[in-house]
Amino acid sequence: MPDCAAKHWARSLEGEDGQIFIAECEGLVVGFLTVAMANESYSFAQPLCFGRVGSVSVSGQGIGAELMQLAHKWVAERGGHEVRLNVWAFNQAAHRQYAEL
Repeated sequence: MPDCAAKHWARSLEGEDGQIFIAECEGLVVGFLTVAMANESYSFAQPLCFGRVGSVSVSGQGIGAELMQLAHKWVAERGGHEVRLNVWAFNQAAHRQYAEL
């Protein structure tokens, strides 16, 4: 694994402000999602605590929706008010999937 990739995943695994959810089926990993807590203090209103999804990889069958539900619950338990996710403009399949959530 390249060093930059190892550092990326290590940040997702370390500390209490991040979490990785892994979906398994018959002993095989069929999806995962990373989420981390974030604070936005430059808001015009009040500071906002939220969860930011960093990575999602799923093989279909509603797994992404289940992982997102886990992320929403995890963020809410830590005082977060919403979950945010950025998707590349060219990734139309992801846009359709997340629009359903």
